[in-house]
Amino acid sequence: MPRLIPALRRDERGASLVELALMAPILLAFLAGIVDCARLYAAKLSMQQAAERSVEIATAGGISAASDQALQTIKTNMQNDATSAAPAASQVTASLWLECAGVKQNDFNTACNTGDQVARYAAVSITGSYRPAFPYLFGSLVSNGRIAVRGAASVRVQ
Repeated sequence: MPRLIPALRRDERGASLVELALMAPILLAFLAGIVDCARLYAAKLSMQQAAERSVEIATAGGISAASDQALQTIKTNMQNDATSAAPAASQVTASLWLECAGVKQNDFNTACNTGDQVARYAAVSITGSYRPAFPYLFGSLVSNGRIAVRGAASVRVQ
């Protein structure tokens, strides 16, 4: 028995397994955090791409000046397209506006003063949320177990 204790003290055959057992939870926590961050980024990217695709609709028809009915149709089409990435249609906002010399106007078809720079814009904003698998990893970003995610795009059409 007296020889067994010094022999066990010098034996290093199980050291790697003990080290792995100590480090495995930490490595798994890092992996879980990376996967959760990647899923959050994928949700954001999906909304961003849907918003960008929706504003392309505004440029496809050439809406530099159109009737109120045509503008409403374009706006509705933009909203419908963006709704594909949003959990609900109420979380999609489409807007069309005019700027005369950098000042935002109420009406898209308003005539600007002579010499003013005219700029018409179309924009889509999509808001949603992401439920992380490990909410404690995101700290103050989490509210009610969810993280707010937004995708937005705008384009100058004239």
